Amino acid sequence: MCILVSFSDVATVYQRLGINQHSAGVQLVNFYRWKGTESVIDLGCGNGQLTALISEKTAEKVTGIDRSTKMVKVASSNYPHIHFSCADLEQLHPDAFNKYDVAFMNSVMHWFQKPQETLKKIKYLLNPNGHLLVQTPLKSWCPQLETIIQQVFNCKEFIPFAEAYNNPWFHLTSDQAYQHFFQKFGFNVTKSQVVTTTTHVSGNEQIWDAFMSGPAQAFFAQNNYSCQLPKDYEHHFKKQFSRITEQNQIDQLNYNRLMMSLFL
Repeated sequence: MCILVSFSDVATVYQRLGINQHSAGVQLVNFYRWKGTESVIDLGCGNGQLTALISEKTAEKVTGIDRSTKMVKVASSNYPHIHFSCADLEQLHPDAFNKYDVAFMNSVMHWFQKPQETLKKIKYLLNPNGHLLVQTPLKSWCPQLETIIQQVFNCKEFIPFAEAYNNPWFHLTSDQAYQHFFQKFGFNVTKSQVVTTTTHVSGNEQIWDAFMSGPAQAFFAQNNYSCQLPKDYEHHFKKQFSRITEQNQIDQLNYNRLMMSLFL
């Protein structure tokens, strides 16, 4: 995969960039009623902040995995008492890990290229009656950022790239659609809730940071385009992005997310 910006590139600054994802993850941790005896695997653990929070909820083993080597390095450095491992969940052989009581998945599912196959692997990682905790953006994930991105793509110089872009994200439109999806694989829904959170922003850079915290990894990935991206693509994209942001005078970002607690 040829990527102009990747999660490894932002690993050391993700604590600043990923404040919205972290906030949603804290909500997901609190969405579940912990007994204190659960073994947990954090799938797509990033810099390990949420893994560390989870480790405070249980006396059993907590493991974090992420496909970014730099993210795992940051996590291991910050939280040496927790075991972190570099692994791509979609390429994972389930036998490579123990079985767990809880699988935790925050802002990860929408990146799945093969969601059905990956969910089967996650199911294999769980003990009987195991729980899966999921936070994932809805298809309309952030109207303000979506509008800015669309307006960038509407600029004359970006129209060819807009036409060549293939959205890599796995998004469903509603709570009911996700419930149906998980039920097909044998999961039962304990609790499910759509949550809209508002982040107040001041200035173009804060909005750009929100874009760089996740969406940039899709829009700056060469293999999501059927044409060749120029080397200065990110520079020109940011230039138009900042111009549009300033014109629209955006002072808040609204994120639409789904929180789910499921069990086998």
